[in-house]
Amino acid sequence: MAALLDHMLDLFGLTGGQRLAASERARNTIVTAGAGSGKTRTLVARYLGLLSEGLQPRQVVAVTFTEKRHARCAAGRANSCTSFF
Repeated sequence: MAALLDHMLDLFGLTGGQRLAASERARNTIVTAGAGSGKTRTLVARYLGLLSEGLQPRQVVAVTFTEKRHARCAAGRANSCTSFF
């Protein structure tokens, strides 16, 4: 199974840090980086890797949000953080 994951990560062209985040299985992973840095590509590679290992879509949670949303949550506007969960 590791060979399949390695091949898939090669196809995505991930950098070292992205590859590490996409292949981590021992714990949950948070990906933070600037715009255009490959966060979405990394998360998609991770998601597809988990599915290829037998997890069902309902067993995987992936959440993304913008800096604007983060600022609202950090400012204590609870409704802006929980309204979409």
